[in-house]
Amino acid sequence: MKIINTNFGKNLLTKLLLIIIIIAFALWGIGDFFTSTKKNVIAEVNGEPIYTKEYLNRLNKNKNFINSFLLKGKTEEEISYITLNILISEKIIDIIAEEENIYINDKTLSNFIKKDEKFKLKGKFSRTEYEKYLLKNQISHSEFENKFKKNLLKKIIIDSSTSGFNLSDYHKKSIKEDIFKEVSINFFQIKNDFNISNKEIETYFKKNKLEFSLGELRDGLKIKLSKKNLNIEKNDDTSFFEIISNIENDILDNISIDRLSKKYNLTIEKIEKINRKGINIDYNKSRDAFLVEALFLLNDDIKIQMYEKDNDFYIVELSQVYKNEKITLNENIIKDIKKKILVKKKREISNVILNKINDDNNYFDIYASQNNIKIKKTSLSKLKRSELFKKNVQFNIIDKEKKYYFLEQDGNFYIIKYLSSRILEDKANEYEKTIETEVKKRFKNLVLNEFDLIFNKKYKININREIYDRINKNTFQ
Repeated sequence: MKIINTNFGKNLLTKLLLIIIIIAFALWGIGDFFTSTKKNVIAEVNGEPIYTKEYLNRLNKNKNFINSFLLKGKTEEEISYITLNILISEKIIDIIAEEENIYINDKTLSNFIKKDEKFKLKGKFSRTEYEKYLLKNQISHSEFENKFKKNLLKKIIIDSSTSGFNLSDYHKKSIKEDIFKEVSINFFQIKNDFNISNKEIETYFKKNKLEFSLGELRDGLKIKLSKKNLNIEKNDDTSFFEIISNIENDILDNISIDRLSKKYNLTIEKIEKINRKGINIDYNKSRDAFLVEALFLLNDDIKIQMYEKDNDFYIVELSQVYKNEKITLNENIIKDIKKKILVKKKREISNVILNKINDDNNYFDIYASQNNIKIKKTSLSKLKRSELFKKNVQFNIIDKEKKYYFLEQDGNFYIIKYLSSRILEDKANEYEKTIETEVKKRFKNLVLNEFDLIFNKKYKININREIYDRINKNTFQ
């Protein structure tokens, strides 16, 4: 039996734990359906049952977490098959763990949890941070630890299945050229000295009125929950989270924000009218923009909820919903329109310049000279951050193979002239181990892409269509 010790993968759980979704549903219609007299079994993996009750419990939980990264924007049908696929993947992980004699004991599990960065405060494990996480995610200790253990098993199995890649000189060379390439360029920036008339602004506004629509607007009420507001000592975390829990229970009992304010002697503040992007009616970013997510999750059935943002807790209550607000041309919209017109004019002139450079390469220098623009020279690599260009723009320049081109960054336009490129051999030799790691990672990603198909071939997955359809029909009707 393999006992996983606490030194395995020091930073293991600071990485994203991969969720394996087995594509069992892609195989439907090839004999993977079965009809069973066992009405309490919805699926089987290698004859191991997944019970109807398991599926129903998980489905109901997932319906309450539709804004998670895995379920956001998914239809009811998609949520149902993702739910079953997760259960199937977990069953496969259990089977593999048993086949490989992989076992995680309670002490090891505890040590891994304590190493998780989410639960650290000033570099050390904090019980308070741990409890806050459980409270925020509405999950019990046992439920979280069971889930954590399953994810840890997945990670161990994936790592063991993708280790031992052999490196070739070709792959090392490819990585060297990708990471250690340095490009030298000449460039100049297009000036902003374009005249924009009031008529142009008004015409643009009339033609693109919907572009400036704020859409649905909402306002509401909020209460910030802090130890100070609740008259709790600064270091008394226990009392603070007890009251937070009590307030959360009051909210579940549909107690209004007004009654909560009186019960706990708290001050209510207004949330100004804002849209889904946190923009107010003056077209400014609202001071309440950080509450947008909470405000727009509320509706006539659920008008109040507790919300945590950056370790601060808030009670948020929806007041009113506003639709089809009239759009008027104000100072902020005028500024926005000017920027858009300016970008359009600079893009047009950049294309004109490039066309002329294609006819005569000397025009790069001619245009700069005629417009009193200084031509600058710089060298860029992926090892050093540029002081001028953002990372994605910098990498784009390095990977470009054109002699002349223009690029845009934050509304600014640059005409670029490629000069030369080279491999930083000294750095490449210095980071030989980094190259090997990168090659392994890229191989590993290729293998992981095939994992679902491999597992489907190795483990027989059967789904009870009759039970599956009946449960979903009753659940989503």
